[in-house]
Order: sequence, then structure tokens, then C-alpha cells
Amino acid sequence: MKIDYQAIYEKLAKQNGVTPQQVREDMAQAIRQAYENPKDEETKWFQKQVPCKGQIPTPEEMMDFVSQCCSENENQSFFVS
Repeated sequence: MKIDYQAIYEKLAKQNGVTPQQVREDMAQAIRQAYENPKDEETKWFQKQVPCKGQIPTPEEMMDFVSQCCSENENQSFFVS
């Protein structure tokens, strides 16, 4: 499944009164902060599961991973503890 990232950024931007670029930058910053300061070992484990080209995934890489997890586990509570 091909994700239309720009459409996602545009929809979120419109909902929040910002630009699509600001949405992407905010997402990237949140991901970067989470990777630089994981709160526990479970978080570190989860982060290692996300495939990415660099040390920290891009917003697009993160959305791909989460989308894939949701598709594979649509009837399971993968993200709920």
C-alpha cells in the first residue's frame, strides 16, 4: 500500500493551522527526541524494530512501520499495554 504522505501532512496542517512542512518538522523532532531519550527498555526494544536508513527513522519511515503493524495486527492490541 502506497501512503500519500503529503496528503497526511496537508490534512494535519489544515486541522492545526500550520503548514504541511511544519507538521513534518514537528513529527521529525518528536521522533528524534524519543530516540535520543527513550523512557525505558520496552521503548528501546520497540525503536529497534523500526526499519530505517539512518539511526533515527524519518516521519515517512515511522508511518510506514506503524501502518504495517496496524495492518498485520488489526484485531490485536499491539500498541496497548
